[in-house]
Amino acid sequence: MDHGFTRASEPWESSDGCVFLLRELSLTGEKAASIVMNNLQNMCDLGLIDHFKHAQSLKENLFKSLKEMVSSPDGLGKKKYRQVIEMFLEPSFRNADQEAGSVGNYQSMNCAVAAQDFLIALGKVYGDGIFNAILENEDPRY
Repeated sequence: MDHGFTRASEPWESSDGCVFLLRELSLTGEKAASIVMNNLQNMCDLGLIDHFKHAQSLKENLFKSLKEMVSSPDGLGKKKYRQVIEMFLEPSFRNADQEAGSVGNYQSMNCAVAAQDFLIALGKVYGDGIFNAILENEDPRY
């Protein structure tokens, strides 16, 4: 169905689709776990970029997907995810601290809330004691 509107896809939209794909693969069990684990560093890198207009939308999807991957009973599981949790802390805290820069800038607030939800989910999955130890190991100020 053509509504008379077509445009070429932007590169960030491909990355957004890959985040969705990796989230769904993580929920399939052991068969696809190695594919997901091999691409977690790429997902972490997406959380650190800010140089294009729709970066906040991409990062919002990223943190929502990461939350689903770690907290779902069908997801990667906390033992596998524990190996890589430290690399997601800095992007999560960086994005969780963002304020809405101007009136009506809901994209950055949505991204901040998604990052905060991801951090809360990590605390629930690992428990307060273990999660606090992870935070202190990464940065003693926490």
